[in-house]
Amino acid sequence: MIYPFIVGFISAIGQIILLRELMIELNGNEIIFSVFLSLWLLLVALGTLLFKFMKIRRQLPNLLFGSVVVFISLLPLQFFLIHLITPLFSAVSGLLINLPSIILVAFIVLAPGSLLIGFLFPLNCAAKFPRNSVEKVYIQESIGMAFGGFLFLILINFMNNLSLLIFASLFSFLLIYFFADQKKVTFIFVILFLILLFISHLFIGSYGTKYRPDKLILSQDSKYGRFDVTYSQNQQNYFWDGELIGNSENSNQAEEMVNFALLQHPQPGKILLVGGILSGYPEQIQKADSAASVDYLEIEKNIISFYRRTHPNLPSKIHFITGDPIKYFLKSSAKYDLIFIDVPDPTSLFLNRFYTREFFRTAQKHLADKNAVFICTVSNSANFLIPELARLNGVIYHTLKSVFPQVVFIPAAKVIYTAGNSEYISHNLKTLTARAQAKNLMGNWFNSALIFDVCNRTRIDYFAQTISAVKSGINRNLFPKAYLLSILFWAKHLDINLNRYFVSARNMKYFCDLFIFLLIIFLSFLFGKKRFFKLTYNIISISFVAFVLQLILIYLTQIYFGFAYLTIAVFEILFMLGLSLGFVLRKHFRLSILVLFLLTLGLTIFLDLILINPISVAVLYLLNFFIAVSEGLILAGNLAELQTKNVSTKAMKFYFLDTLGATLGGFLLGIILIPLFGIPAVVSLVMFILVGNIGVRIIDLSTKKLKL
Repeated sequence: MIYPFIVGFISAIGQIILLRELMIELNGNEIIFSVFLSLWLLLVALGTLLFKFMKIRRQLPNLLFGSVVVFISLLPLQFFLIHLITPLFSAVSGLLINLPSIILVAFIVLAPGSLLIGFLFPLNCAAKFPRNSVEKVYIQESIGMAFGGFLFLILINFMNNLSLLIFASLFSFLLIYFFADQKKVTFIFVILFLILLFISHLFIGSYGTKYRPDKLILSQDSKYGRFDVTYSQNQQNYFWDGELIGNSENSNQAEEMVNFALLQHPQPGKILLVGGILSGYPEQIQKADSAASVDYLEIEKNIISFYRRTHPNLPSKIHFITGDPIKYFLKSSAKYDLIFIDVPDPTSLFLNRFYTREFFRTAQKHLADKNAVFICTVSNSANFLIPELARLNGVIYHTLKSVFPQVVFIPAAKVIYTAGNSEYISHNLKTLTARAQAKNLMGNWFNSALIFDVCNRTRIDYFAQTISAVKSGINRNLFPKAYLLSILFWAKHLDINLNRYFVSARNMKYFCDLFIFLLIIFLSFLFGKKRFFKLTYNIISISFVAFVLQLILIYLTQIYFGFAYLTIAVFEILFMLGLSLGFVLRKHFRLSILVLFLLTLGLTIFLDLILINPISVAVLYLLNFFIAVSEGLILAGNLAELQTKNVSTKAMKFYFLDTLGATLGGFLLGIILIPLFGIPAVVSLVMFILVGNIGVRIIDLSTKKLKL
């Protein structure tokens, strides 16, 4: 039966692309991603209940065929729906939209497909009645998801998101044509094939509405994200995953930021620049100091390709390096007089990596001598810092102070933090003015008036008092304090007061852990009768644990080894294959549920031991695979113990509880636990839940022995 495989295949492609498209449209971070993912899983869980309420008795094969065709056809329509409805909720697409509207947009977009996914699982089980049909359908669907992730991994290098969706739909209809012997899909296949021929125009027309009244002139997807270029009033604007990163008429800011940076070193001969390429930073460096050699480091090759096309006469002293900055620092032995990092604020775990103590220590090793400096930037406000922005700047400042003996700040267009070993670095008004004159850096924009406006004693003293008063601690990879503060700053723009709730929750850390533990027990009891309470508890809790651990492994890959967008597909492939293998192994190895929970606890303890320094990304992949195998074995064991005569009812209960546990994991991990408590605390919570499962099993076995 090919239908479960197709459902899993389309689910994987759709989940990755639609959630990413929503993230781009709404300019989101991991919190928004967690909202979408949790909502997706919740709707899938609710979809399983549709089968029960519809009371289907006859014509199951025809209903199954029709439902799968509708499900496949919905995928491209959901893509267009994202760009159709989002502008209705925001004055500026992706920027001025509040949290309830974000949830509503996600619900409208995800509901049709997600409800069908849940509905199709018991329907696939009810259509035929072979022995162990629930297990077989689950395995086939998991293999389909693994294949979908594998195909995405390959095609994302050659297709944009919409093209990939259409291709996935075409491939699914081919499978139905050949393996289900349904010739009726030929017409739909031809229509989709014709659409694929004109897909670039359809994509630009649909996606371009995001930037109106500007005109979208270029959009390129890659394994790392999306690069867009718009045109308006003789100016080009550059966007990365929906966020403005520069424009062609940004020479004043480039002059201000670059010149202030160059004044922090007597004569920088070799400079490493990360960010600012589309705002004119490389040209400004060459203009201010033609003798300097510039290595420009960029993770996205599309940005470098675009820059080369639009700047054909580049100076020979600008060298381009494609790669992740952290990977580059770990592998390269190059030394620099000035390292200039100008990337967006740490509004995601990916960006937070560039503001941590670990990153600062790594960068410090690449400073050439005692005069060499490290520079990074953080958002600033015109005259005074709002509390959230003050705390963000304070955390970055204190984190730099924990690594470098000398740290100064210049509150320019963005706050420029300069760190190093030399006392040459300065924000003194007279000193900087004299240096600018000596280096002949004075111009129409960057002049003595601007330096006075930025570095006058009143402004410097105010800024120093404000950030010195911050007691938020140090920003680290596993304790992303700057990430949390960026979220609060972001929420402030949406007129959402999250600070009060986050502070309260942080002060009640152990209460939160206990609440989550009791919530899982309550839901298990709520959705199960007393006689199989332990089964529902096991299914919800292991799904919660496995999903949380998988997300943590993805986050760790993002933090330590680079952008995880591409590797998410790898994790999904391995997880689904491991889950399927667990169900298969259950038939040959009847390990007790207690032993399997102990095995999962052992894997979690191993994860806890390698948190600070993962050996390699391959270890994280393997750990993800073994956790999935363990979950598959536990789910298969609990499924076998579910006592119900009706196979579709059994499938509905099992799939609902499995998805509900993963929903809780996605919601609580991304929205509450990671930002508030850090990754180690979440791993401890997982161990706490597993110990609870083990305790329940031991008590159950002891009770049985006493009865005997």
